[in-house]
Parts: sequence; C-alpha cells; structure tokens
Amino acid sequence: MPKAELVGLGELRTAVFYRRLVAEALGSAILVIFGCGSAMTVDTGKAPTVITIAVAFGLTVATVIWSLGNVSGAHINPCVSITMFVTRKISLTRTLAYIAVQCVGCTGLGVEILATFVLVLAIYASCDRLRSDHTGSVALAIGFVVTMDIPWAIQYTGASMNPARSLGPCILTGLWDHHWVFWVGPTLGALTAGLLYEHLFHQRHFVSRGFKSRGDHNTRTREEDHKEHQNILLEHDD
Repeated sequence: MPKAELVGLGELRTAVFYRRLVAEALGSAILVIFGCGSAMTVDTGKAPTVITIAVAFGLTVATVIWSLGNVSGAHINPCVSITMFVTRKISLTRTLAYIAVQCVGCTGLGVEILATFVLVLAIYASCDRLRSDHTGSVALAIGFVVTMDIPWAIQYTGASMNPARSLGPCILTGLWDHHWVFWVGPTLGALTAGLLYEHLFHQRHFVSRGFKSRGDHNTRTREEDHKEHQNILLEHDD
C-alpha cells in the first residue's frame, strides 16, 4: 500500500474528505447506540447477558464496516485512526478529523427510525454494484443487521423495522396503541438511509477519482474504473 501524505492539507479541498467524515461520525453513532444500548435495559427482569452484548457489539461493528467501509475505512475508533497515521496509511489531517467526528458521533434518534435506518443503509450498501469489497453473502449480511438491531431495540418497541410486520399482530389482537409509530418511524428511517447512501456514500462518488473501494488509498486508475463501469453495463444489458 502506498504511504499517505504526512499532513494532507490538500484533502480539505475535496468532497470525498467530508463524505468520509460523515461516514465516521455515523458509524461511531451506530456503534455507541446499538452496542452500548444492548448492555442497557428498561426492564430489570430482562437483564442483558455477556453473550447478547458480545453478539450485538460484534454484529454492530460488522454492519458499520459492511455499510461504510468503502467510504472512510470504518475506523470508528480513535486508536485505529492514530495507528493508521503512525504507519502512514492516512494523513495527520484526516486522523485529527476522524477522531473529532468519532467523538461527536455519540447521538440518538427514535428507536424505530434508527433501527430501520441502519437496516436500509446496509441493504443499499449491499446492492451497490460498483463496490468490489463485498465478497460474502448479501442475504446473510442483511440478516445479521436485523440480529444486531434486536438486542437494543426490542425492549423499547419490539424492533419491528417493518410496518407490515406490525400491522398483522394489531389486526389479530385488536391492539392499536401507538401503531402509527411503526409506520412513521421505519418510513422516515428508510427514506433517510436510502437518500443518504445514494447521494453521499454510493461508490459512484468515489470511482474515477483515484480511490479504491476501501476508501483509504490512492491505488485505482481511471482505466480500472472505466473497465469496471463497462463490465457493469454489459451485465445489465444481459
């Protein structure tokens, strides 16, 4: 891997730099809310276990890497960013900016909005055909995101993330209290995630600009990007 510029002030003039900062802040927020949230409970009779916490944290990190790794590298940890700087993988400018937004990324939204947001973000990332860093099962990856969502969200809303899934039980039981939450929350979360990925994180914003899909190193060429675009167009025509 080529060494990054030591200071890297030139990055401040690129749109990609700020896309990466948004990705790091978002990834850090997801880690704190879903990871730490899995260790908290509003019902003393349903205390989390070490296993559920470990699974939630592991799947949260995997979800962030899967969804945003192509944008910023998905460090979501100042220690990782500092080490990357010391070994000349990223510049000082990006290191300091990453650490700042990683710390700022500790915020929260409505449970259903956020749970569905993360799910749809992963779906869009999985369906981004310009990405070359996804070699595993898309279906399994999306299923793992649902698994990651549940330990934190289930104690508050049941972790629906799907208006239709919530509608069925309401029809059968006749219980409609706060049913609107399961329509408004997932819808807003899904719309936000889809629009954010399409206009900020989609791989088309990074190809033909000298960035490889991991989002960290200047190794791709315009010829490689052009060839990749042509292959995708040929597959679409078939």
